[in-house]
Amino acid sequence: MDTLLLDDNGGGALVGKCGNAHQGTWLVVKEMHLRALDIHDDPVLEVLDFRGCGEQAHLHLQLDRLPNLRMIYLPELSQGAVIHLFCMDVPRSVFIDGNVTELDADWQAGTLRMVSHKAAYEGVRLLGHDAHSDDLCPSTGKKGEDGELTVNPNQLSVVLNPSLLPASLRLSGEGTWMLPDASHVEQCVIDGPAKVSIEKASVLKTLTIQSSGSYEVAGIKALATVKGAHNQLRETPDARPSSSLRHTARKHLTLRGSAKALTFADAWDHVQLHMPHLTTLTLSWAKHVALHHCRALTTVSLPDGVPVDCYGSVPHSLLNQARFFIDESTLAQCLTRIEAGEHGLLEGVLNVLAQRHTPHGVFYTLSTLLRLAKQGIALNALWQCRRSLSGWQRLGGRKRKRLSLSHQDYQRADQRWTWQLPEDRVEEGFSADLHLWALCMPHSPDARAYRKTLLKEAQKHDCLVHLLRVATVEQGLPVIGELATDVLVALYGQGEWPRLSIPNGQAGIVRYLPRLLRARDLTPLQTTALLNAIANLAPWTSLPTLFAHQLAYNSGPTRALLLMLSRQPDEWFRWRMPGFPSSQAITAAKQQLLQLALVPASGAPTLVQQMEQSTVTPEPAWLVDDGFLADC
Repeated sequence: MDTLLLDDNGGGALVGKCGNAHQGTWLVVKEMHLRALDIHDDPVLEVLDFRGCGEQAHLHLQLDRLPNLRMIYLPELSQGAVIHLFCMDVPRSVFIDGNVTELDADWQAGTLRMVSHKAAYEGVRLLGHDAHSDDLCPSTGKKGEDGELTVNPNQLSVVLNPSLLPASLRLSGEGTWMLPDASHVEQCVIDGPAKVSIEKASVLKTLTIQSSGSYEVAGIKALATVKGAHNQLRETPDARPSSSLRHTARKHLTLRGSAKALTFADAWDHVQLHMPHLTTLTLSWAKHVALHHCRALTTVSLPDGVPVDCYGSVPHSLLNQARFFIDESTLAQCLTRIEAGEHGLLEGVLNVLAQRHTPHGVFYTLSTLLRLAKQGIALNALWQCRRSLSGWQRLGGRKRKRLSLSHQDYQRADQRWTWQLPEDRVEEGFSADLHLWALCMPHSPDARAYRKTLLKEAQKHDCLVHLLRVATVEQGLPVIGELATDVLVALYGQGEWPRLSIPNGQAGIVRYLPRLLRARDLTPLQTTALLNAIANLAPWTSLPTLFAHQLAYNSGPTRALLLMLSRQPDEWFRWRMPGFPSSQAITAAKQQLLQLALVPASGAPTLVQQMEQSTVTPEPAWLVDDGFLADC
């Protein structure tokens, strides 16, 4: 082959014998614009040399049916190469010199796929059917015709030939190791590599990790013992690891499989288990434990204070010391089962709901708690979950450092009414929270005590809007209406209405305040406070109509208020009236209020119509007639 033809994207393809050096066993490519190359069906090609292609960002190679390929020299790549290998059988050992970000191989007996999510691998060794046991020792290297392929900490070694692995395996040196099929390994010692992935470890019984790094073993069935360099077991729950153990504890271990009993000796940084059949777990020391769907776990021995996260299910023995996480579909199934009567699931579900402290998680939790509360399920427990949710959201980013909430955390949660919710779910979230409180209050002392907090917090601008929106709905819960009335009585006593000015987009809810006046046995003070709230918070253009209706039901208090308003200083009218009213407009407004105070109740609607016809102030678009007066 004299030249390599490339398309406009820098891609090319070769089929059949294509070597151009060393009697056709080498293909030397020197194309500065090469970006991708497919090579198919060359039975003699052994070496691919792209070092003459200059510096590039990436290179894509598709290599099919090259049975004698043993060496690939890559050009200088800032991002790395993506390489696809296809063979009819377990391939020959292949060594790749250069940066590789993605590699997959496919042969009749198996497949391999690996991706470097961080920095590219600086060299790859694929140990195939011709590999020898000494290839498992990286210090020996692998010599090619023009030098030795050195081993470095960022190199990847993959054992494609499972028969190469002895029953007692020891991995040493540096770099990353991947064992796609370890079905013959019974004992494994890792001493040196910072990252190891082992699959199909069905007969592995003992795992010893003497180095620090990240390790994952999958397909385990017989594994019973996992240990470090010291093989030291914890004697008591509060026993502390020695300084030598703490020094070697920087190990992140993930195990997947169907083993039934596991014992961990020595100290570990993070242990993650995906073992649905595990029944017994003994762990000497660890900084963190994650259990994924370990639903069969009944016997647990953990050091005091170790954080435990449970995903999918939480063992009964860990209910009081583990955080619980489940996916959305599993949670939905659990809720359906709880509603069907399986209340034994409730404790675990409330545990996970309480810790969903993100804005979307909080909205989902409040909605779910209200859904359960409407069915009367464990109302006191639901309120405790709500208290925990408030506490965890207040901690925010510090949550990961805490296993449980302290008494002080609950106290702080009980003294505030605020949530971080998605922008389009704020109203629904606060509404769900108020309804949850109303339903739980008769059954929870903490919910009853929380009324003082709501009474205090709802006197603030935003909280008042949330409360009034819920309290003034048609056929709302009486307990929420009573709370809103008491809040308005407190505000009436303070007399600082201007600081509670409600923006136009939210002022519409105040027009429904007359619904609170329907309540039975209102005291004169409560009636006066509600009427004052209407006068100071409702849209100005709605006031004549609102008061005209009240003259028929609360004539005395309404007339007294109208007379008082007609004598208010001009500053009050400038604050209440839209735009920048002139002195003439203020005088006219005072006269209209006085007329409304003196007119008989039967003549009030006619007077209001005359006022509306004579006004020159246009009504805002958000004050369109929506029939609310018929409901008031």
